[in-house]
Amino acid sequence: MDDREKLYEGRQILNDICAALDQQERKYTRNDEKLQVTFTAYGEDMPIDFKFIVHYKNQAVRLLGYLPFHAKENVRYDMAVAVAAANYGLILGQFDFDLSDGELRYRMSERYADSRIGYTVYQRMISTSVGVIEDYADKLMHLNKGMIDLERCLKLIKEADDA
Repeated sequence: MDDREKLYEGRQILNDICAALDQQERKYTRNDEKLQVTFTAYGEDMPIDFKFIVHYKNQAVRLLGYLPFHAKENVRYDMAVAVAAANYGLILGQFDFDLSDGELRYRMSERYADSRIGYTVYQRMISTSVGVIEDYADKLMHLNKGMIDLERCLKLIKEADDA
């Protein structure tokens, strides 16, 4: 399949993502040029900004969920350790942490090569991401605010992993 065909397929995948969001009655912003869709999901504790990105050349979809804070400069190395500990226990997806600016996000990906992804997969990606972010964000936020130290944060992450 050449890039032109992959781009056409990627646009169809973007349509599918929007249809899945429509089924959930979510408001979103679509960017056809970048093959992206942004929206906000509301968990129990906080709003979470999300972005679906269609990587048509790789025939994959990525969902990024941005935690609503950046790690302060003085806790970034501790945050990196905490994120690594959280990732160790995750089955689906993973956290990304940018040491240079403190951005924290959760990432899930799905390949669609030779197949179409159904609406339920996109919806499951969203619900899983919201759940995982809610499970870990408070622990990471408390570390960031100095409310707990790294040792306590790691213990809380381990307890979440074992639950």
